Amino acid sequence: MGVSNLLDDAVYLFTIVWAAISWFIFFVSTAYTQNKFGTFMGLAWFAVFFQLFVLVLVIVFQFNDFIYPRRFATFLNSSLVISFLLNVIITDAFIHPSFFGYCVALGVGAMLSAMTDFIWIFYFSLEPNEPLRKRSLKKSYLNKHNNAPNPPQITPKESLDNNYNA
Repeated sequence: MGVSNLLDDAVYLFTIVWAAISWFIFFVSTAYTQNKFGTFMGLAWFAVFFQLFVLVLVIVFQFNDFIYPRRFATFLNSSLVISFLLNVIITDAFIHPSFFGYCVALGVGAMLSAMTDFIWIFYFSLEPNEPLRKRSLKKSYLNKHNNAPNPPQITPKESLDNNYNA
């Protein structure tokens, strides 16, 4: 439990950084677009803050070293799917090149967030013995056997002598 869960997994760490950057782009461009249009953009703001909620939820999920209890995993994956769909809708509404640059930036921020959600949907659906997760399993396996009560100590010379005696 702790920060080592966050830092050990390269895929997870990359997607967290990617999600934070895309959320910042999404937030700033939504604020700027609302300022330029002068109207309240309810769905875009809901998507921005729901994406922030999902980002915090994913960090808490990994930080607390859950063993994927069914209810929490179902809640997390459902939240990711909802966030993905919201971001796709926002992307479709604002990414068109005929719009102003700030509208395209809003669409790009939503698209980057949707890409992160898509990766997380499949990543958190993996079983613990899948190839993306085997790195952490190998570490725990090595730690378990290194802490064994009296591991045999074989030097290279002894192993060569044993081969000649056989």
